Amino acid sequence: MRNRIVTASESGAGQFGRYWQAVSSQVVRVDALPGNSSDFNYRIQSQTVGPLQFIDIQSDAVVLNRSAQCIARDPRNHYIVSLHRAGHGTIRHDRAEVAMAPGTLVLIDKALPYETTFHDACARLLICIPRVLLERRLNDSDRFLRVQVPTDKGIGRIAASYADSLLQEAAHLDAVGQTDAAAVCVDLLAAAFQSAPEGRPAACENFNTDPRRGGGLVLLSRIRAYVRANLSRPDLDPASIAEAHGISKRYLHALFATTNTSVGAFIREERLDRAYIDLGNPRLRDLSVTEIVLRNGFNDVPHFTRRFKAKYGVQPNTLRTARRDEH
Repeated sequence: MRNRIVTASESGAGQFGRYWQAVSSQVVRVDALPGNSSDFNYRIQSQTVGPLQFIDIQSDAVVLNRSAQCIARDPRNHYIVSLHRAGHGTIRHDRAEVAMAPGTLVLIDKALPYETTFHDACARLLICIPRVLLERRLNDSDRFLRVQVPTDKGIGRIAASYADSLLQEAAHLDAVGQTDAAAVCVDLLAAAFQSAPEGRPAACENFNTDPRRGGGLVLLSRIRAYVRANLSRPDLDPASIAEAHGISKRYLHALFATTNTSVGAFIREERLDRAYIDLGNPRLRDLSVTEIVLRNGFNDVPHFTRRFKAKYGVQPNTLRTARRDEH
């Protein structure tokens, strides 16, 4: 397994432009302003571990803005879990403002505009996680964008320690080991966010069934989890989903309408994402592309191939070959 590590380090005047380029290419496209225009020091190390990317960043004070224009020019929409090691800062988005202090975890969504301000020299470990991997574990993930998880005790400490250990030991793991270890890492991080009081839905939400209000959002999260757990079923459709949750098809469609998508589109996109991951999973290297297509609930291979190419810009067979070459 090739364990790709990329390091950039600069100090002195005039280095801020290189820092901005390194962040935009290795992490996420942003606009940036230095806290001190006369001098800037930084170090960035990026390492891939299975489907995850770890970025260890040390830098002087800086402001990073992920604007709508940046998002339009940079389609990477992974989640970022930031383990803050030193320095203080804040992250602001339309849902909340969250403080970043040493020894805390916060969640960032690359698909949404945000601004991070680091008030002094800081150090942080960023873990970039594909959307499908985190959303399988965190229903209604938007709720966790306002959560700050301490890492001095409990599941937060376990998750942070495991992430550090995985980063150190990844070079000694083969492809299967990295994939399995990355899955455990995401499990622990998700559990850490779920353990925070702010991440738990209020009890009163269960009594409101308006699709635009709390109870409707909780039910929608449960339905999404149900769909993801049953993607392999070719008969998964609005009727069976509504029946499983004791609601009408009309109400089911109303729930999904609040997210500007349809039930069918959600199922299709989840199946495509699952197939994309499976095509690169070394544990499934003995399965053919057709077998992977069928095990994810598709029953029309040519139709799947057209949809897959439209979404990812590559044929399934081409992606499979490229992923095997990487391992």
